[in-house]
Amino acid sequence: MKFTMLNRKSLLLVALSFCLVGATASSAKAQCNTTPVVIDLTGAGSGTSIGSPVGTNTNPQITVGPFAGPLTARQTVVTINLAGCRQANIVVEYEGQPSGWTAHTADSPTSDGFGGDGGTTINNAEVQIVDETMAVYSADTLAGAPQLLRQDLSLTDSAIKFVVRNQFLSWGQAYGFLQSPDNIIQNPAPPHGLLFAIPDTASMDGSRIYLGLNRVVLGPGTRIGSGARRAIITLQ
Repeated sequence: MKFTMLNRKSLLLVALSFCLVGATASSAKAQCNTTPVVIDLTGAGSGTSIGSPVGTNTNPQITVGPFAGPLTARQTVVTINLAGCRQANIVVEYEGQPSGWTAHTADSPTSDGFGGDGGTTINNAEVQIVDETMAVYSADTLAGAPQLLRQDLSLTDSAIKFVVRNQFLSWGQAYGFLQSPDNIIQNPAPPHGLLFAIPDTASMDGSRIYLGLNRVVLGPGTRIGSGARRAIITLQ
C-alpha cells in the first residue's frame, strides 16, 4: 500500500510538472500578439488602421506608418515585429484593376524594389507586386539579389495572401511557396539563407519585416501604385 501511495505521489508530481511546462509554453506563446490589424486604404476614417475596437490598432507588434497619396490610392508602410511569433499572415485586397506598385514586402527597411537595398542588412529578401505580376528577389547581395520567381497573377477585384516566416514565403490565389536553408550563403558572414531572416542576427532590426502598400518600402519616388484597398495582418 505504501508503494502505491508513493507512486501516486510521483504521478502527481509528474502531472504538476507537465502543467508547469505547459504554463511556461503558454506564456511564451502569449508573447506573440495575435490581434488582427485591418488597414483601410480607401480613405474611409482618414485612412487610419482599424483593429479591435474599431478605429484603433491594439497590436503593438504591428506599426502602421503615416498615410500619403490621394484618398483613392492611400499609401503607407507597415512595420511588423515577429518577435515571439512563428509567422506573419498578410492579405491584400484589391478593388478594380491594380496599377503600379501595390504590395512590397521586404526584410530590410531600406528595400526599394527589384532586389535593391540601401545596405542596412545582408538579409534583404523581398516580394513585390507591380501591376499584376509578382516577383521574389533573393537576399544574396553578392550575386546581385537575383530574381527567384516571377508569376503573373489575376488580381482585379481579388485578393492575395502571403505567409512569411524564417526562410519561407508562400502565396495564394493558387498556392505556391519557396523555402531556403538558413545557411546556404557563407560569405558574407554570418551564414544566411535566400529568403526572409527571422530573426535577423546581421542587423539591428531583429525580427521585423516591412510592408509597403501602394508603394515600395523605401522612397517611394515613382514606385507607387493604386488598387490595393485593404490589408489584413495577423501574427501567429
